Amino acid sequence: MFGIIFASKVLNRYKNSRIGLLINQASFIQPSFEFSFSYLRNLGFNIVKLLAPQHGLFPITQANMIAFQSYYDDIWNIPVVSLYEDGYFVDKSKLSDIDVVFIDIQDVGARYYTYVWTSLLICKTGIDVVVFDRPNPLGNKIEGVRLKKEYFSFVGMKEIYNRHGLTIGSILQDFENVNVIKGDFDDSLDWEELGLKWIPTSPNIPSIESAFFYPGFCLLEGTNISEGRGTTYPFQVFGAPFINEIKLKKRIEYYKKKYNVEGVEFLYHRFKPTFDKYKDQVCNGLKMVITDKKKFHSVKTCLIVLKSVSDLYPDNFEFIDPPYEYEYEKMPIDILWGDSSLRENLYTQNFETLMEKVI
Repeated sequence: MFGIIFASKVLNRYKNSRIGLLINQASFIQPSFEFSFSYLRNLGFNIVKLLAPQHGLFPITQANMIAFQSYYDDIWNIPVVSLYEDGYFVDKSKLSDIDVVFIDIQDVGARYYTYVWTSLLICKTGIDVVVFDRPNPLGNKIEGVRLKKEYFSFVGMKEIYNRHGLTIGSILQDFENVNVIKGDFDDSLDWEELGLKWIPTSPNIPSIESAFFYPGFCLLEGTNISEGRGTTYPFQVFGAPFINEIKLKKRIEYYKKKYNVEGVEFLYHRFKPTFDKYKDQVCNGLKMVITDKKKFHSVKTCLIVLKSVSDLYPDNFEFIDPPYEYEYEKMPIDILWGDSSLRENLYTQNFETLMEKVI
């Protein structure tokens, strides 16, 4: 299933190499549930350090510029080197004592998810890289708009869609120093269709349901609307203290019908985040339930939520200012969306045209 089960294909080439392994707590092989580090070590690979992306090896840090520090792991008896420590750029000196980087990290299928961009920055150093490809948990369906080059950042470094339908291997395969070991899976199938069990890839993607919501509702990170961080339903709930959930649901249902947004229902909900936006404040809002994942379109669903909130609360709703993921000039919503068109057209009649352009 996973590319790593074909690791023996590169054993002879790298049997005497010093290897850095990019993984985290979701890097297990199914259905055996063997940890990638253990699997590769048992094959005889000389892994001299573990490389950790944003959130850490066993994610204990939250998002957006909360650094994870390098350390020596006494349980696994190996150095763990943070690649999200002093900013997001990969310090080449952290790779100076290794010959090759093995990558076995699980993506979630959304452009903003940073693991693939850490992987890309490793590739740009010129070091040999082997990618053990893993399935895109959302399959190969795409949603949203294509990112423009002038809006590249750590939440997007290639011209791909919000829900990109790609794997880490397919995104990195054009680098000459990269060898992609393809897994034995059908790219068109999602996580559940492949018969896989979800292991949280980061602190706020605790379930496969949250992964399906994430491509659209990560956009709320560019606003003052809570996306549910600090609750047990991140990206599945949203709200703010100034919202009336009854009025909001009514407005969303209007746009839902107008723009033929299907596969999702909205339930009245209130929550009190334990961290992040509106910490310890009651947020009034809605909880979402996917009723048909084939019809569900996360990006368009989030757009009608944003439109509804901005209609009802023009004096309260706002797009937040930078910094965001080490971008200090461009607006967070612009680098998330892919350009400035969402921010510029949300309040105008051009919103309908914007919806029409979304794939």
